[in-house]
Amino acid sequence: MASQKEKVKNFSKKISETYYKVKKMANSEFEETKALFKILFYAVKSYSKEKDFNLDEEDIKFIKGQSKDVVKNLLIVTLALIPVPIPLSTFLVVFGKKVGIDFIPKKHNIPEKIKK
Repeated sequence: MASQKEKVKNFSKKISETYYKVKKMANSEFEETKALFKILFYAVKSYSKEKDFNLDEEDIKFIKGQSKDVVKNLLIVTLALIPVPIPLSTFLVVFGKKVGIDFIPKKHNIPEKIKK
């Protein structure tokens, strides 16, 4: 049987691992959102010059995927700001999984031309 010290140690290790996982996801989402704005800025700039967006399939796929993630993040942040006695955003994520709706942002590959 695990001692109280071991339980506390395991619990703090779990919290630490979860923190770093969330931090890594947040950094990734930040970089992907920056890339999204770069692509959108490029598209608007090219449209103003040539009346065409000049986006390839990779850009369009990235814009669609990352736009969904931005909306998910805004929804979760907005719900987290509502002062209710239960953690509404956590409930939403757990309940969403049960009914087949995923509120957790996905990882998207940033197009190579944007990474430069």
